[in-house]
Amino acid sequence: MERAHVTSCANVLASKRLPHELLLPIFDLVASESLTATLALCCLNRFWQNEYERRVYRSVLLQRQSEVQLVRRALRSRPERGQHIRDLSLIHISLGRREDQFESDSEITHASAVDADALLQLTPNVRRLQLSHCYFFGWERGLYNTKQLEEAHLHGCRDQGCLKALINKEDKMLEDIAMKDASARGSHTNPSSKEMLRLKYGDQLPMKRIELCFYTGAMLAELVQLSGLTHIVLTRVYSRRQIAGLPNVRLLPRSSVQMLLSSPRIKRLIIQDETKMLSRIISELNGIEDPRLRFRALVSRQTLEARFGSADTLHPAQSIGNRYEDWVTRAQLWRDAFLFGEEEEFKQAAQEVPYSGGLLVGHPATPWQDQRGDYVGATLETFTGVLAFDLMINGPPNPGPAEVEAEPLLISMPGFEG
Repeated sequence: MERAHVTSCANVLASKRLPHELLLPIFDLVASESLTATLALCCLNRFWQNEYERRVYRSVLLQRQSEVQLVRRALRSRPERGQHIRDLSLIHISLGRREDQFESDSEITHASAVDADALLQLTPNVRRLQLSHCYFFGWERGLYNTKQLEEAHLHGCRDQGCLKALINKEDKMLEDIAMKDASARGSHTNPSSKEMLRLKYGDQLPMKRIELCFYTGAMLAELVQLSGLTHIVLTRVYSRRQIAGLPNVRLLPRSSVQMLLSSPRIKRLIIQDETKMLSRIISELNGIEDPRLRFRALVSRQTLEARFGSADTLHPAQSIGNRYEDWVTRAQLWRDAFLFGEEEEFKQAAQEVPYSGGLLVGHPATPWQDQRGDYVGATLETFTGVLAFDLMINGPPNPGPAEVEAEPLLISMPGFEG
């Protein structure tokens, strides 16, 4: 009904043959009402279709394989549509499941991987990518085409080699940069080693920010090879159920964290997790007092509401009650920003948005930004702060067998006794 009404009104205006420069601000006002209104304006004629399709395709959120197939066909029929896409989110509805239900590829269809990979190959100008690797796997070839990618959010990317496509793409870009630099200087020497190229030209790479959600410690060694990064966000280490009973198994390799922080380009390394896991990680990294290393506590919305009545009253915690909702909310907020506002203005405004929608503290689309509840450095002060925060949220532990077994992992790690 809304679409028919918008089309009817727009046709009346167009029939008066007003000049485009007068119609444009009117139609812009109509388009700002909703995505449906924007789609209706695309149906007027070829001129307005070209004008408003750029907005429709600027930010794309896909949650089902059928949607991926539909958009892929649309981009193949008119490749210029793919040129408009700056923000792409491939988030399958299976994210609503628990993380331990992704152990086998039986949950994943090969067709979805092919579709996602083909879609990435048709979007060369994408700047921001949000991808559920648990479902859309095998997308390495498509990533080679994302030469302008600035920011990546990867959910369930927990296997060694998962970042290999990004690393190979950047290494090839570094070789091209080095060759151009040598040519400009009149030199004909061969490019240096990969390590030297990363050190010398890494700041010229476009990708600056990455978030890994449900990651493994082994992946930190791969992150070191992405030499252009300035912000790294690690959200919820994977396999907590298997690791919880093994106090001698490190969640994060200390050497890899130190190597990441050895890069002068890194401005923030943010580790966010549930309080008990966060305490253990801080214990393992004891003594790394670098102010660029930040820790952020995650608390379920249900826990906050049960203890305080309203989750919105407690600022330093983030909600992890429904990961699927959180990630879709991120994508929807970015889509609206790309449709109706400038990216830089949106990023600036996001710094001032408190507890957006009750789902996340700060702004869910900008996890790399500092928050008031962040803890700085792996210090004793940080460790005790997280313990106090856990006590405030969860209350004193019950003297049950499970709590007695888990307690040493929380308060008796090396470096913090006595």
